Amino acid sequence: MKRFVPPRLRAPLSILAGGAAIGVVVPPAHGWKTLLGLGLFTVLCAAGWYLAGGRDSDFGALMRDKADERQAYRRLKVQALVGIVTSGAVGVAYLAALAAKATIWPLSILLFVPGVTFIVGWAIYREPGGGQDEGPGGRITG
Repeated sequence: MKRFVPPRLRAPLSILAGGAAIGVVVPPAHGWKTLLGLGLFTVLCAAGWYLAGGRDSDFGALMRDKADERQAYRRLKVQALVGIVTSGAVGVAYLAALAAKATIWPLSILLFVPGVTFIVGWAIYREPGGGQDEGPGGRITG
């Protein structure tokens, strides 16, 4: 599919597909009025993403998946920050629900996910040899 869809259209089409999938579930649960608001929000988000992808800037390059190494590193740092803040927010929400004596099992699951993700990521992205340098005089293979 990536060959047939221009890079600038990939993310907006994904946004529209996600909105359509959510749109299938919303009417039975919340009615058609909610679907209209969600549909408008989805179209505006997709249009904004498309317009941002057309700009000749770092942000536009990220939107088109045409980032250079500097931009990709910046995106990685931003994603890490989002993960850290989201994990912290879930912890705070868990404590607030606990203090309010509300149902906490959904938050317990969300609190569990970042820890498991950290462990899985640590296992997947580990360096060969445990990240240890051979040091001077180490074995050279050639």
